[in-house]
Amino acid sequence: MKPRYLKTTDQSIQGQLSKVKPEQALAEYIWNGFDANATKIELNTEMNELNKLISITVRDNGDGIDYDELENTLDLFLDSKKKNISKPTTRGKKGRGRFTFIKFCEQAFWETISGNKGFSFTIDSGYLNKYEPKDITKNSSKSKGTKVVFSHIKNIDFNHFNDFTVPFLINEFTWLLVSNPKLQLLINGIHINKAEYSSIPHTEEVEEGVFNIDSVIWDEKPNQEKSLVYFIDSSGEIIHKELSELNLKGFYCSSYVKSDWFDGFNQELEMLPGSKNKDSDVFKNILALARNKLRQEYINFRNSAADNLIQQYIKEGVFPDMNGDNRVLNEFHREQLISTIKTIYEAEPAVFSKQLNKSQKRILIKLLDRIVQSNRLSELFDVLDGVVSLSEDDMGRISGLLQRTSLENITKTVEHVRDRLDIIQSFKSLIYDHTKFAYEVPHIQKCIESNLWLFGEKYHLLTSEEDKFDQALRSLLKFNSKGDHYDKQALTHPDKNKEMDLFIAQKGFKVGDDDKKYFHHVVIELKRPSIKLGDKELEQIKTYKNVIANEPQFQDENSVWDFVLIGNEISESNITAANLRSDLDTNRIHGEPGLIQKTGNYRIIVKTWKQILNEFELRYDEISNKLSLKELEIVSETPDGLTKDVEHASLSAS
Repeated sequence: MKPRYLKTTDQSIQGQLSKVKPEQALAEYIWNGFDANATKIELNTEMNELNKLISITVRDNGDGIDYDELENTLDLFLDSKKKNISKPTTRGKKGRGRFTFIKFCEQAFWETISGNKGFSFTIDSGYLNKYEPKDITKNSSKSKGTKVVFSHIKNIDFNHFNDFTVPFLINEFTWLLVSNPKLQLLINGIHINKAEYSSIPHTEEVEEGVFNIDSVIWDEKPNQEKSLVYFIDSSGEIIHKELSELNLKGFYCSSYVKSDWFDGFNQELEMLPGSKNKDSDVFKNILALARNKLRQEYINFRNSAADNLIQQYIKEGVFPDMNGDNRVLNEFHREQLISTIKTIYEAEPAVFSKQLNKSQKRILIKLLDRIVQSNRLSELFDVLDGVVSLSEDDMGRISGLLQRTSLENITKTVEHVRDRLDIIQSFKSLIYDHTKFAYEVPHIQKCIESNLWLFGEKYHLLTSEEDKFDQALRSLLKFNSKGDHYDKQALTHPDKNKEMDLFIAQKGFKVGDDDKKYFHHVVIELKRPSIKLGDKELEQIKTYKNVIANEPQFQDENSVWDFVLIGNEISESNITAANLRSDLDTNRIHGEPGLIQKTGNYRIIVKTWKQILNEFELRYDEISNKLSLKELEIVSETPDGLTKDVEHASLSAS
């Protein structure tokens, strides 16, 4: 065979490849294999004794190069017969891919077999416009396909290959490998680990057939065109693709629609009845369905990612402390900040880059917090502009989202406060207007169980009336996620069968004056409004404290316990309440209202409903005045009716 020459110069070829990186160049030869219908491609490297890369081989089982078609293939430059092929995955249409080896080596040797004929040729980096085909005889040990051996390697060493080339190839081909499990790409004998992604499958059955839709969210942007919907026939071949029409921000996704309905799909529009093409009603409906599914999964994933970001920042201690005295305003402030972060994350995730260290995260969140409090959106955009580039459309969208979110939060807070104020009004009427007829269990306790916020936010009910200490222990251990809560031995204290009215625990931890974290548990003894609190009732709550304090299984150095006795008023009798009043006077020096006893991690506290309701109203007074909320008009006239009112309102306030 005679040498063949291209009608171009080395300089022209090199000029066309000036911007190609070594890993992109190597990917071209893998794409050539897939373009030739290969199902298996192997890339192998050869190292010398000094761990230096001396050769790279790419082998595929594709169709090979047809010697009789050289005029339309290897003899062309910047032109290729592939450009006439309608296969959606075809990449090598520019007629220059075989020359990209010059970006990482000096010489490339091809050996290819197509049909019953095979040949080899070499292209040297110094003579790119010349190659000489040499006939090779096909034997039983050689099947169709192409092998390319690259020698005299440059620009890719051992570290570059592993740290840059392999990750690039994974990201370049994962989207294609996901489309068809028959496709294989091996590097040094090992199937590549696909890029990380989440897949949400869905099956749609219609009269025309069954369509399996996989919505895929990628951890990193694949090296593909855009966010696309791929249509796949029964053989696993991608026969068509369409844009997903998603305006992606930070997360990248694809949709794979598989069905035998796509067998015989025609890219060209045909007006014949029943034609399978992109203008048919079936295709339009499936495309719309795939887009909607992908859009919904994208939104779900983005929202979930935003929630995970918030939780991560909270766990890292990035969020500022809300130290104000008004808990309601603190909670409102916190919700505003969280909503702002989520809104910005939705519009531009790059603001919260994974590359930020803890100090940078804290500064960013602190800046956002200050701006949220001042409600100055212009300052917000100044901060964001220092982190990412925002277009006018981006800023307009974020501004609209933040204004809407802020209004939603204010409305939510108004409703929340109004519901709680309504509950307080009904509860006051139950205690003060129906003193003689309001009972402990059916009225008082029932109301408190559904409104634990009277004692602080985020409390969880562990046990209530008729539950003994054994059950209380197991509930506590389960709440703290300790797996052995069913294996604990029975309690031995003589008063273990006493029954607490309410046993509650706060979710999460508090921080004490010594800056140590602790978990707060509260045992509550409730008395009906007609009973005046005295020594008898005090002894009852002291008994509960003694059981907890003297049972080793309840012991935990990170827990603080409050034992609270609550009634309408404290008896003034020096006979029935002598000890109670004496203990109150003795402990006034601690400056803690109602304190009876304080030892180690245990406190005994006596409070009246008036004190508890006053504490609540002080917390809510500022915000309720700002919102100009009116008091509820009491309609129910019986303790049972008021209890139902409180329970109904509690469902709204929760």
